[in-house]
Amino acid sequence: MTGSSADPSRRTLRRLLALVIAGAAATGCGGKTESTPSSSTPAPAKVPLSIDSPEAGTLLKPTRVSPSRVQVTVDLTGHADSSTPVRLDAGCATSACSAAFFSDGAGEWTRKMQLRLPSSRRLLVITASTPATQDATPVRLTLRVDRAAKLPARTKRRRSSSRRPTTSSTPGPPASTTTTSTSPPPTTTEAPVQTQPAPSTGRSSGSLVLIGDSLAVGVRSLLPGLLPGWQVSVDGRVSRPLAEGLSILRSASIPSDGSTVLAISLFTNDDPSHTAQLRTAVQQTLDRVGSNGCVVWATIARPPVNGVSYDAANSLLRRMAQSDSRLRIVPWAEQTAARPSLLGPDGVHPTPAGYQLRARLYAQAAQSC
Repeated sequence: MTGSSADPSRRTLRRLLALVIAGAAATGCGGKTESTPSSSTPAPAKVPLSIDSPEAGTLLKPTRVSPSRVQVTVDLTGHADSSTPVRLDAGCATSACSAAFFSDGAGEWTRKMQLRLPSSRRLLVITASTPATQDATPVRLTLRVDRAAKLPARTKRRRSSSRRPTTSSTPGPPASTTTTSTSPPPTTTEAPVQTQPAPSTGRSSGSLVLIGDSLAVGVRSLLPGLLPGWQVSVDGRVSRPLAEGLSILRSASIPSDGSTVLAISLFTNDDPSHTAQLRTAVQQTLDRVGSNGCVVWATIARPPVNGVSYDAANSLLRRMAQSDSRLRIVPWAEQTAARPSLLGPDGVHPTPAGYQLRARLYAQAAQSC
């Protein structure tokens, strides 16, 4: 009786023990896979827009420029996505208080700002933003203006209590030492220069291939809307020199039947004295499109390099266009000379309105081919 009654108990015990071991195995060997951390590799994050220097709270040393105003110089560096437009705003009305430019191919940027502020200003806030990414949050940097800085004392100008006696004699011509005028030069008109290219003569379709530098990058998103019915292709890179652009042209597909307009936005990053290289480059583009093709180049607007201006280069472009009907010239230098506000503080990159005009000029040139 005792042995037979123990057998069922031992069988029950063995079943319970088997259930416990099975449950432990399921728990320890991934039975609950939902608790295991995911091993998927996260997508690489974009380079955020940043102001890396100076550090927040840096104390700026002002210098007096007038009884009520001081000047501070800020050397800024930062990061953004590669070849991305960046805008800086120091929150004042003068043109020196804002800057628009592109980051380089590595996503780095630098800028020096010389700002004139009220002498009572103690905080300076500089905002960096980019229109390239809609969800990019502007970055703000707060700096301090040293209120303990010793500024040069204001020099008071005293009015002379005596006046020169007037004479009744007829005055002669002014002496050469007194002919210098202190009045400002006449203001340059802001009206646009009406030069070529002419408005569209009716060509409403075709293909446009634009090879260029940062100025091409700036019009890339604008051209398709200005050329409805066209196929538009833009290959642009910040700081691209002429030689690199010609290398890209050699591998580009440009038919010789005249259906594709070849547009160039180069030589702004080249030595302006190298006009022989420019002439060769223009001729290469004309040879590439064939006898039925059309090429668009733009005159150069930027400050002189090593004391040499771009006047000779621009004259060369105009002369070559006069001798070859396949060449169209975008009068960018002429437009910016008449309207300096089209360019940003560096004298090279356009303002938003400048990019709009530059894109429109390229579109008109293409339509006139």
